[in-house]
Amino acid sequence: MNTQKTASLLSVFGALLILCAGLYFWNDIAPSLVLFFALGAALACFGLAYFMLRRAGWAFMAGLIAVGLLIIFFGWQSVESFYELLDKLQNDALGSPYPKANAFLLTFTMFISALITEIIQIMLARSNSRELTS
Repeated sequence: MNTQKTASLLSVFGALLILCAGLYFWNDIAPSLVLFFALGAALACFGLAYFMLRRAGWAFMAGLIAVGLLIIFFGWQSVESFYELLDKLQNDALGSPYPKANAFLLTFTMFISALITEIIQIMLARSNSRELTS
């Protein structure tokens, strides 16, 4: 039962990444590495969820590693977009800060969701390994 929970968790995380990537593109934020990483990571999450449902033992470890790498990437990108937002607020009094603020909020949302996904995967890791060995 826990393998299905982990697979559905990764599927929901992939759907959230697609939603954030769509909002990123829809808000007229220039396409960047975040957009392409979010779409690629969503496809990878769906693929890993499929193999988790097929009870492939490597898929659970690959899911932990992939989401861990996404935490690092989205954390780095959210800090970078936060610095861009601060620069925009301090140096450009006439410009609109909304595109920079939206970029920061979307990348920070992806970072927090990756962090929550990783924590839940770690909590379910023992029960997943028990299910796979029995």
